[in-house]
Amino acid sequence: MAAHPIDSLLAELLASKGVDASAITWMRDWTGKIPEIHSQKLLWLVDSRSGRSFIAAKFREENWFQLNSPDYAATNHGLNVPALTEQAGVLRLVRVLTALLYDPRFVLCDKRLGSRSEAILSTYIAGRSATTAQLRALCQDDPLIRVDGRSWSADFRIMDYTGAIRQLKLAGGNNPVTVDALNHSEIAPPNTFFFADEF
Repeated sequence: MAAHPIDSLLAELLASKGVDASAITWMRDWTGKIPEIHSQKLLWLVDSRSGRSFIAAKFREENWFQLNSPDYAATNHGLNVPALTEQAGVLRLVRVLTALLYDPRFVLCDKRLGSRSEAILSTYIAGRSATTAQLRALCQDDPLIRVDGRSWSADFRIMDYTGAIRQLKLAGGNNPVTVDALNHSEIAPPNTFFFADEF
C-alpha cells in the first residue's frame, strides 16, 4: 500500500501557511510528469476552504517547499533546463513556470485565444457582464519573449481561475536556466470573466 502523499512534514508546511491538511480535497501528483523540474515528489493541492492552489515539491530527502509562494531558490534547485535557444522552448517554460510559481489554473490570453470562435469565447463570459469583444481586445498580443546567452524574459497575459486578466513577467538567467522574478499586475479584476477551462 502506497504512503499517503501528505506526510507529517508536508502537513507542517501546510499548517505554517494557514492550511489544514484535512481541508485538501483535491490533489494531483505531478512527480516525474514535468521534465523541466526534477524532484522526489511534486504535488498540486487545492484547499477546499479558500480555493487556493498549493504546489509542493520535495527534493531528495529534504523538507517540502511551496513553489508558488513563489520560492525561486527551491524552483531553481529542481529546474532542469540547460539553456534556452529558441522562443518555442521559452513558451513551454512560461507555461510550466506559471503553473509552478503562480497557479496551474490559467489560460494564456494571446492571439490564439483572441481569435477563437464566438461560441468558444462566449463560454468565458457566461453569467458575466463582460462581452466577447472585451475579451478579444484583451487577448491581442502573443507573449513578448527575449532570449540571449545570459538571460531570458517573457511578458504575457493570462486569465486565471478567478476570471481576472493579469499581466505577468517572468525573468531569469540562461545556461543553465534559472527563474529570478515573477511579477504580475491586474488588467481586469476577478469575476470579469468566467474561467471555463477544465483543470
